[in-house]
Amino acid sequence: MPTLQQLIPITIIAVLLAACSSKDFEHCDGTKQAQASVSKNANGSISLTANGIDNVHLYSWRGPNKFYSNEQNPQISNPSAANAGKYTVDIITKDGCLYTAQTDSIGVTPVTPSCNLRNNYMQLSPTYGVSFFYANGSNETSYYEVEATGSNYDLVFNFYGGYPGSGLYSIVPWNGDKKKGNVTVIIDNNGAFWYASGGTILVSGPTYDPTVTFCDVEFTRYTDKLQVSAKITF
Repeated sequence: MPTLQQLIPITIIAVLLAACSSKDFEHCDGTKQAQASVSKNANGSISLTANGIDNVHLYSWRGPNKFYSNEQNPQISNPSAANAGKYTVDIITKDGCLYTAQTDSIGVTPVTPSCNLRNNYMQLSPTYGVSFFYANGSNETSYYEVEATGSNYDLVFNFYGGYPGSGLYSIVPWNGDKKKGNVTVIIDNNGAFWYASGGTILVSGPTYDPTVTFCDVEFTRYTDKLQVSAKITF
């Protein structure tokens, strides 16, 4: 069943069109064509673009995985395989004309990490690793925190913008840009903190039991460096 948020754009379109009789549409320019395109960005996100129509009152996008948006050029961050397919946009002008366009189909290829680790485990060197007893997630003011706990090591992720859905997230330094889609990662070794300086994290699996994986990410403490890989389910 559609949610209230999904029904709002449809309702607005219906109200606007109901206000115009068939005679009212005679002023609409039948030679104009709306255009819609879809593309993938370097960070894995999907960009949608609508153009070709002037004097616009409303954009209404819809597509796979219950996607909807009233932006002219929306983006889908961290898409999963469920976001693959075609997207449609309805464009309503201020004088009540309706134009519709559809994108080509776009595919979303699941990303597979290059490392092969057992679950709830962190590889700190070719010969040394750490197992975690458990991992929990919690909502904080501006981020969602995931903390994995072991005997001498804790691994902490701060996902900015809220609970992380499936997809890729950019690791930023602790003092980096804390915007939605970015994540900071810290290793706490009995009060000695190691900070990830960059890289990519993959969140995968079901929403109620997701897995966080990263491979060969560099962590620093003063001038010391570690190449670390980890796989955590929370």
